[in-house]
Amino acid sequence: MGSDRDRLYPAHPIVGVSVLVFKDRKILLVRRGHEPRKGRWSLPGGVVELGETVRDAAIREIREECHIEIEITRTLDVFDRIFRDPDGRVRYHYVLIAVLARYKSGELRPDSDIEAAEWADLQELSRYELPDEQQQFIIKAQAPLYSSEAAQALRERELTDARRAHRVRLVVERLGQASSLLDIGCGSGEYLRAAAAHGVSRIVGIDESPERLRQAQETCPHAELYRARAEKLPFADQSFDVVLAAQVLHEIALFGQPGELERSLCEIRRVLKPGGRLIALDHLDPGPERVRVRFVQKVRAQFDYFVQRYQFRKITLEERADGTLWLSKRDLQDFVTKIWAFGTAIEDLEMRETHCPFGRDQLEALLQEAHLNLTEWLAFEEISEDLQEHGIKLIEGSSWPRKFLLVAQHL
Repeated sequence: MGSDRDRLYPAHPIVGVSVLVFKDRKILLVRRGHEPRKGRWSLPGGVVELGETVRDAAIREIREECHIEIEITRTLDVFDRIFRDPDGRVRYHYVLIAVLARYKSGELRPDSDIEAAEWADLQELSRYELPDEQQQFIIKAQAPLYSSEAAQALRERELTDARRAHRVRLVVERLGQASSLLDIGCGSGEYLRAAAAHGVSRIVGIDESPERLRQAQETCPHAELYRARAEKLPFADQSFDVVLAAQVLHEIALFGQPGELERSLCEIRRVLKPGGRLIALDHLDPGPERVRVRFVQKVRAQFDYFVQRYQFRKITLEERADGTLWLSKRDLQDFVTKIWAFGTAIEDLEMRETHCPFGRDQLEALLQEAHLNLTEWLAFEEISEDLQEHGIKLIEGSSWPRKFLLVAQHL
């Protein structure tokens, strides 16, 4: 928190910010050079200055203490840090606003106010002896798998550079001569920017997260942005040549209200011009077919925990003498989705289904009910790359595509 001068025995609580910065699957920790908690590890942060926003304070403190640049994602929590002297008097009292951020650039280098700074593996946090409240909101940052922010984090983690380029290219190749586009669940604006570069003159995005809309505005400054849901689009009939839904349909199906996906598809058709197209990118249900796999030891322990805590359906396993496992593709994909999004620190995740709950036949039927005609279906494989990356080897059984792209036309 910097020097404790003028903060001892305060007349009122002091407002500060505590910043949880992620870089890949590690978080930024600093060893304090001043009281309170001098010489102990903590999340970085500091006092909010007069006239300064919490966001600006977080960015400034990380820049000053660690010489790196960050991007704020969302507010995590608010908590108190109260330290009393032996007589019971309040020696320090901070009201800290915890914010989540991601690393952007710069080489980590501790300032003179702190003794050390490093990127800590999520699996090794116990050795840093962090305060209880900081441990709790580190857990909280990983746990809400399908809040709008976490869903976007999942989308962004999946979009490594190669995959991002591939998926953006798939979408752009299908824009044709479109002059207007609506991106549902626009997130940070990756597809909006690509559409603008393609020459689409009217670029519109919706999202439920104000933070994501702010990021989208920075990514694509001339885009029209609205806070809205797909089931109730704030646009006139026949407004768009193209509607894009990337990593959205399965979220609505799994976590929306009954009938919300059907209503959303009808809304998409309503705002499409005659002959307009829906372009959707999403997960593909791999089905119940079984495969035999081998886990590296660390991942096997996480998988056992996943099986124990899973809430959606009973997972049926068959273990062979050689340590390999037979299980359904559906269950394996759901596990891989979790460790892909959040690393192997999954102990406090809510173990719910995350993959798309429908295959091509079911989705085509839903499109037809909404008077949208499926004109193209492209399935492409990513699951094999994910298995290899996370120490899971496919021993027996067919591989399968993880993603699909579809184009459906307004009838």
